[in-house]
Amino acid sequence: MSHFEVLHKVSLVAAILPPATVKPVIERLFASGERNAFVTNARGTLIRTEWIQRFLPVISPEKELLRFLVPDAQVDSVIREISDAGGLRYPGSGAVYSVPCDELYHTPDFPIWEGLGAEEPGTDASIGLRENLAAISCILQPEQTEAVSRAAMQAGAHGPVVYYCEGRGLRDRLGWLRITKKRTKEVMTVIVDNADADAVVEAMTVAGRLTMPGRGFLYRMPVQKGIVNLPSTVGSRHYAADMQQVIAALDGLVGHTDWRRQQVVRLGSGAHAAGLGLEGEDTALGQSEPQTRLTIISSGTHMPTLLEAATAAGATG
Repeated sequence: MSHFEVLHKVSLVAAILPPATVKPVIERLFASGERNAFVTNARGTLIRTEWIQRFLPVISPEKELLRFLVPDAQVDSVIREISDAGGLRYPGSGAVYSVPCDELYHTPDFPIWEGLGAEEPGTDASIGLRENLAAISCILQPEQTEAVSRAAMQAGAHGPVVYYCEGRGLRDRLGWLRITKKRTKEVMTVIVDNADADAVVEAMTVAGRLTMPGRGFLYRMPVQKGIVNLPSTVGSRHYAADMQQVIAALDGLVGHTDWRRQQVVRLGSGAHAAGLGLEGEDTALGQSEPQTRLTIISSGTHMPTLLEAATAAGATG
């Protein structure tokens, strides 16, 4: 990789916002110097609270997913600026979070964040990671999205954020058999507390039947820090605050989220329980070995070559 430059101490800062607040956020960040943002059109997920309407399709409000490659030393200030400009202190306003990168490879002409090339003071965010939050992403067929979204919200997640993508690589090598596998995919993302992560992963896996071949895959990444204020329901309010606001207030009063854990006891292999649902498995469904996510940002003309190189090196597509 002699024609690539390598950078360390870099984090990916992602913001999930309604379209109305995207412009103020970008203008605030870009006013501080040379910046670069990657914007993806997405949609949220809302369930109606009235019981008679719960059987109707979910509501999909428009969202924008902004991603920035930021020096670790500037992550806190960038998150604060996004929070202030986007009004993320209000319920249902959006979310922002950061995930440290192990390494960043870029060509000399690639526009990077001002200050990335310099060794700024500060600790490496990939060291001493604080796993207060977890980002769960699921790649699946579009017809599975609603069922998996409902399962995630019933397990305690906010309304998932979904965006469209294409499956490439392995499918292109199937020849005429590719007609049996659709190219269109959807990526679903939720940001949850660690106390809820296991339950959400299990619910999404079961709802999407992800243990079956060709159904898709799900992965979970630790989040260093973030603010999550995404809604999951819509409807008339009968009280001054909804359940999400009550839970958030209790988290702040208690100082942690351990009080939300529903599994109060784990039975050993020799114990038995009747009707309590406490005899859960110790391992997650279909859990694989730890892996690394590799993200490539490139122009469309170079992408086929990069995909071929990735699949030839062992990527699944």
